[in-house]
Amino acid sequence: MAWIESGKTAVTRGVMSRVRRLWWTPAAAAVWASSGLGAVADRLARGRAALGPRATGFVSSPGPRSYGAPGAGARLVEGKYLVDGAVVEHKGPPWALPGGTGAPDQSAGHGFAWLDDLAALDTPKARQVAQDWVFTWIAAPPAGLAWRADVTGRRMVRWIHHAVLILNRRSADDSRAYFRSLGRQARFLSLRWRAARPGLPRIEALTGMAYAGLALEGQRGLLGPALSALGRECAREVAEDGGLRSRNPEALMHAFTALSWVNQTVSAEGHPLDPQILRALERMAPAIRALRLGDGRMARFHGGDGGLAERIDHALADAGISSAARAEGAMGFARLTAGRTTVVADTARVPDPRVAAERAHASTLGFEMSSGAVPVLVNMGPAAGFGARAARAVRATAAHNTLVLNRLSSARFIADGLIGASFGQRLVTGPRRVTLKRDANEHGLALLASHDGYRVTHGMVHERQLALVHSGAELQGRDRIFAATATDQERVRDALARTERDHLVARIYFRAHPEVEVSLDLGGTVASLRLPGGEIWLLRPEAGEMMLRDATYFEPDRLTPRHGTQVVVTLRVWDYEGAVNWVMTRQAT
Repeated sequence: MAWIESGKTAVTRGVMSRVRRLWWTPAAAAVWASSGLGAVADRLARGRAALGPRATGFVSSPGPRSYGAPGAGARLVEGKYLVDGAVVEHKGPPWALPGGTGAPDQSAGHGFAWLDDLAALDTPKARQVAQDWVFTWIAAPPAGLAWRADVTGRRMVRWIHHAVLILNRRSADDSRAYFRSLGRQARFLSLRWRAARPGLPRIEALTGMAYAGLALEGQRGLLGPALSALGRECAREVAEDGGLRSRNPEALMHAFTALSWVNQTVSAEGHPLDPQILRALERMAPAIRALRLGDGRMARFHGGDGGLAERIDHALADAGISSAARAEGAMGFARLTAGRTTVVADTARVPDPRVAAERAHASTLGFEMSSGAVPVLVNMGPAAGFGARAARAVRATAAHNTLVLNRLSSARFIADGLIGASFGQRLVTGPRRVTLKRDANEHGLALLASHDGYRVTHGMVHERQLALVHSGAELQGRDRIFAATATDQERVRDALARTERDHLVARIYFRAHPEVEVSLDLGGTVASLRLPGGEIWLLRPEAGEMMLRDATYFEPDRLTPRHGTQVVVTLRVWDYEGAVNWVMTRQAT
C-alpha cells in the first residue's frame, strides 16, 4: 500500500541526542506513574460517587443538539468496525470488540458519540441497538478509561441529548437505573474534572457536569461551579485569536460546539452564563471560519479530521455569532483566499509536546487548498483505526504538502523504548524558529515563512513563499532550502559525510485529493489536475524532476483508505542552497 511506503521514507527519526533521550525516559516514567495514580484516584472517586444522593428524573431536558452521520450509524447496526486497518464484524457494543482495541477506540466507544450516528439513522433497528448498548453499559459499567473525566463528560452529554431515544418504551426499572447512573457520573465529574487535561478534555468534562446541573433532579448544585470553572478554562486556554494550544482545528471545533451547547442550554433555562464563556465563543467563531476550506470542512492538521460541513454549519448557526473569518488566519495557520480559491497553511511551531505529543504532526509550512467546494491538495489525514504504522506515516512531513529534506521529517519523534511501549509515537521536538511575513498589494495576497527544523540535523532552513492572485486563478510558490551561516555550512558538510554523498535531496509534495485526476503532460514538465466537474489546474515547477506517486487519504468515517496521486518534485541541493519556483494555474473554461 502507498501509505506504508510513505511511512518508511518519511517517518525516519532525526538525530536525537543522548541527553534528550535520557531526559525523555524519566519523563515518560513520570507520565506513566502519574497516569497510574490517576487511575487509582478515579476508582476512589467512583466509589465515593456511588454513595451520594441519587438523581430520579429530569428538571429539564435540553433535547438533542448533536448531529450524527447516518452512514456511520448503518455500519454500527451492521456490526462493522475498523481495527488495525482491518474490517472486523462484531455485533456487540463498540467498547467490547474481541481482542481489545487501542485507547483512542475505547475512548470513542465509552464517550457514546456514536449515539448521534444511530439517532441520525433513525430506524427501528438503530433505536433498538442504541437502547441495548446504553443499558448494557449501565448494567455492567466498565472500569478504567470509561471513567476518565473527559470521556465521562462526553457520555453524559449524549445520554441527556438522546434521553427520549434511550427511555422510549423502557420499563420503570430501566428508567431508575438510567437516572441512577447519570447521578453517579455527575458526582464523579464533580470530584474528578480537574484531572482532565487542560483544553478540550477539560471543557468536555465540565460540559457534562454543567448539563447534569441543569437537567438532573438533585444535581443543581453542580451548575454554578461547572460554569465558573468553564469560564476560567476559557480565559486560560482560548487565545486572543480564538485558538487552542493543541493547534488541532477539529479539537477547536469540538470545544466551540461544547461551549455553544452550554450557552444555549443555560440561556434557555434563564440562568446567567459566565462572561468568559461568551467571550471565548466570540473569539472562536471567526477562528473556525478561518480554518474552513471551500467544502466547509476544517483544514486537517495535527491529528484533526475535517469533520462534517453540516455539523460545523449547525454549530456556528446555533451559536448565533455572525463575525466573519479572521482574514489572516488563526491558531498559527495563515489563510489566503481569493475568488473561489482558499489556502490554509501551517505557519507556526509545532504544538507544545506537553500538550499534544501524541497527536501533533511534523507539518510546518504545509498547506491544504480548495477550489470552490472541491478540495484540491490535502494532507494525508488522521489514521485512527488503521494501526500504528499508518498512525506514524500520517504524522510525517511527507504526509503534507511541503518540502522534505533527505526523507527526514522536520520534527523529531520517539517511537521506541519505554516511551513507545507505553504511549506510542510521541513528538518530542520541532522547529525552534518559525518566521512569517504577510503582504497584500494590487496583485494579490502573499506570505513568506521559514522554519529551522532541518538546522540541527543538516544545517538547513526551509523558506516557503506562497502568493495567491486576486482572481484566485493562480497560486505561486517558491521553496528554498539553504544554509544561512558558516556554522550551518559545517553541519551540511557533516551531514554529507554521514551519508557519503556530495549533495542533499529535497522533495516537495503536492498531494491531490483522491477525486482529483492527475497526469503529466508536455514531456513531464506540467502536471494536470482535473477536478470533479471538469475544472483543471496546471502545476508547473521551474526546476527539479517531477514524477507521480501513489498516495493515500484517510477518513475516519471510512473502513478503507482512499487512494489517489501525489506530485513529487525532486531537487538536488548543491553548495548549501537549492530552490524551486512553481505555479498552479486554473485553466479558463
